[in-house]
Amino acid sequence: MGQVADLCALDKRDGWLEIGAAATLEQAYAFLAEDYPEPVSYTHLTLPTKA
Repeated sequence: MGQVADLCALDKRDGWLEIGAAATLEQAYAFLAEDYPEPVSYTHLTLPTKA
């Protein structure tokens, strides 16, 4: 029963970010934005095509 809190945990340790499985998307995004405030964009990437 006491391990439920661990599932919601958000932690920074030894250069790693740990996001518990029960953390909401909103909580996880806010946690990530603390270290990575700029939005990530992948629009500059392209997939390889066959010649």
